[in-house]
Amino acid sequence: MIYLALFILFLILYLIFQSCQTKKKCKNKDDNGIIIKQIDLNYDFMDSFINKELTIIRNSTMNTKFIDDEKIVHFLKKEITKTLGPEFFIAERGLWLRYYNSDKYSNPYETWHYDRKRYTYHSTQYRIVINLYDNSNSVFCYTLKCADNKEKCINTQKNTLIAIEANESYHKVKVENGERLVLMADVVNDSTRGICGTFFSIWDYIWLKIIINNFVGTVQ
Repeated sequence: MIYLALFILFLILYLIFQSCQTKKKCKNKDDNGIIIKQIDLNYDFMDSFINKELTIIRNSTMNTKFIDDEKIVHFLKKEITKTLGPEFFIAERGLWLRYYNSDKYSNPYETWHYDRKRYTYHSTQYRIVINLYDNSNSVFCYTLKCADNKEKCINTQKNTLIAIEANESYHKVKVENGERLVLMADVVNDSTRGICGTFFSIWDYIWLKIIINNFVGTVQ
């Protein structure tokens, strides 16, 4: 009986997973799920912010740090509006920094993955990635269903904003020989959870626990 119950539970979870990660239909090749653009980081407060955070992270064991800096929040909101439109806003997880160092950390994001949507199926969610500091030899690679799933790679560099649409862009990053510091946030045009959003919120929580406990750490 217990095996039957487990099988039914697995089947239900599998069906929810499959239905919630359904990709949008391609209207044209421009409907591609990713935006890559150069932005201006030439602000007086930005250099001091980057230097301060790099000092903190370099002298710690962390590679992800949540932040609540009023000037950075204001800066990011302006970039979101310019890139995606005024209907998009920062999701409840807030802002965080992610630090990559080829000599110090293993990188769990070198494997191909989608950013999962944690809000209602009918919403549009993007992960914003702004490259604040980069002296590395690194590439960001992605494939897009609406562009025939051909792999494309770009060299990472400072002053770049990438908006990755949840459930749409299959991607990874490969960091070699140096450091990167990126500002990240999830943005959405509807914060209603819904069944799919709730499911992937739980899924994401479990995945993060696995990553933290087993993969994120110093390179041996």
